Amino acid sequence: MSTQNHSFKSRFIRRFVVNFLYISLLSQPVLLLAHDKVLGAGTNNNKALGEFGWTLITSVKFSIPVDDQGFHNCAVTASADVDFSGPTNIENKYIFVLSRNGFPPSNSISERTVELADSLGVDDPDSKPVSTTLTFSSLKWDNGLNSQGTGPGGNHEFRFYAKALPGSSATEVLDASMSVVCMD
Repeated sequence: MSTQNHSFKSRFIRRFVVNFLYISLLSQPVLLLAHDKVLGAGTNNNKALGEFGWTLITSVKFSIPVDDQGFHNCAVTASADVDFSGPTNIENKYIFVLSRNGFPPSNSISERTVELADSLGVDDPDSKPVSTTLTFSSLKWDNGLNSQGTGPGGNHEFRFYAKALPGSSATEVLDASMSVVCMD
């Protein structure tokens, strides 16, 4: 067998193997994450915080159709700027928290506390940023709310709440945003 003929056969076999592998890989079923979503919301409308309970800052809705039997996991991040021009020499505390489909539980792992004090004779900041994040696992079409806001259903609403703690001055959230990434 000539060297030229051997070289031709080697190239032919290599190309055949490469093409065979390429076609084999392309013909395999591919996992398509058809229900992955990136959602967001925000506001620059000031929201008053006082000692009267939770204030909803912003929210994002994520709906899972009834024919989707899979589980979804969502990562939620929210941020806001808290205004402060309160009275001098008073320590003010405000808490921020994430929840799903209702009011937040007490002492949630997403709970963040902002302490603000206007010290006499000191040029204190007039606002402070706050951020929090939380993951929500195993969301399905039947462990959310239905269209009437009761369960079960496939509607999941992620909410960003804030409130002033007792003894704190009333203040405002100046602006806020929330981002939600949900994956199968």
